[in-house]
Amino acid sequence: MKTLLFGLVLIAGASGCMHMEPTGPLAHIMGAPKSVPTDEDEKAAANMPPPRPVPPAMLVTPGEVTAESADDAVRKLTNELQTDGKSIPNVPFVSEYKGGVKIR
Repeated sequence: MKTLLFGLVLIAGASGCMHMEPTGPLAHIMGAPKSVPTDEDEKAAANMPPPRPVPPAMLVTPGEVTAESADDAVRKLTNELQTDGKSIPNVPFVSEYKGGVKIR
């Protein structure tokens, strides 16, 4: 019986049941940490919109491509994709937390 209960506890932990919030008389002692209020600077930084991306170069439009100009259009499109790739800022997509509260 102990082996069965031990196995169920291991399976429950592996399946994500450890992330459930506690209930009962000891919930206030062992409960999840409460979020702390942040100051105004942190709230302003969290609500700041991300910078607007640079618009694409638009060196080739669909109306300019014909059967005769296909090779030239491919060359221009390759150049456009390289130009647009260089203009994209290299910004990591990382969330920052301070005191259990998401800042960015």
